[in-house]
Amino acid sequence: MPNTSLDQALVVAENIRESIGRLNMRRTDNRAHLGKITASFGVAQFRAGDTAQTLVSRADAALYQAKTDGRNCVRPEGNIAE
Repeated sequence: MPNTSLDQALVVAENIRESIGRLNMRRTDNRAHLGKITASFGVAQFRAGDTAQTLVSRADAALYQAKTDGRNCVRPEGNIAE
């Protein structure tokens, strides 16, 4: 997200996560409830000198931390050893 701080991106990711959590998913054939959907997000901010690979790697590490922390959450880069 261009021109977005890490804190702003965390808010956006949290809003998306909450919206997903409110979805009421049902089967199309019999309308049976499928249960809650959760989402985990890892957020990283572009740094001078970053390549796409280094940026995605930090976001992936943050996502892994979100999953390790119990899933259904948002974690910023830097919560783990890089």
